[in-house]
Formats: sequence, C-alpha cells, structure tokens
Amino acid sequence: MKKDINFKAKAIVDNLVTESAVTVNGVTTPYAVVQRGDALKEAPLKFVGFLEGEFFLSDETPEDFRDLVMAHEVFEFSLDGGPDGKGNCLKALLYELTLIPDGIRKNYLRYRRDFFAGMVDYIKEDNARRKNIAESLAYLEELLQQE
Repeated sequence: MKKDINFKAKAIVDNLVTESAVTVNGVTTPYAVVQRGDALKEAPLKFVGFLEGEFFLSDETPEDFRDLVMAHEVFEFSLDGGPDGKGNCLKALLYELTLIPDGIRKNYLRYRRDFFAGMVDYIKEDNARRKNIAESLAYLEELLQQE
C-alpha cells in the first residue's frame, strides 16, 4: 500500500486498501480505495463517496474501472451544485464516457448501469440526487440498447 497521501477521514484511514489519483480538467485529485469495514457496512455495493473533503471508492470496484468512476465523481463535484445540481450526474457521465478505452466499453457501460440502478434503489427519498442518478441510469440503458 502506498502511503503518499495523508487521508484525514477516520472511515477512510481505518479501511484504506490503497490510494490513487485521477486527473480531471488538468487537476490531479487523490482518492482512497477502501474496504467495507464497520464504518461503511451500510454503504451500497461498489460504493463511491466524498467524506471530509476526500474522495473514496470501494475495493469492490474493478481495478480497471476505478479511475473512470472517480473521474465521474471529481467532475460532478466540480460543477455548480455538485451532485445535487440539476443534470450534473448526467454531465459527469457524458464526460466519463469520453474516457472509456474501447476494449472495456461494453462491460464498463453494464457495470455503470448496474451501479446506478443500485443507487436509485438505495436512495429512498425522492430528492435531487436520486433524480440525477435516475437520469444517468436511463441514459445508460438507452445507450446499451444501441450498442
């Protein structure tokens, strides 16, 4: 495990598996790969998040997909309103789709569709974030029908 980044959030530090970084719009942002652990046991499958100013994702996320998933998160948080801003999840998804290498495209699209479907189920309240995620899910379902 690399130890170049000093993460602060206890849930990240206590469950750190490894760390990495992703570059979005010329800015490199570190992120942690964490195991589920007690603090994150209620998180959805293949979770991704932002805690105390730090990005993280689950070690359940396939290694080849991690930078792509995190690029989505970092891009989305850079938009006005972050993940709750109208249409921001879809904007981040469209950005993310430009980064997918050809050899993994179909599998990655399925993975993301399944992830967004799980998030729609996980978020019970009908709020802006859930609507944004549902919009991205619908887009991916349509895209997969065309592939």
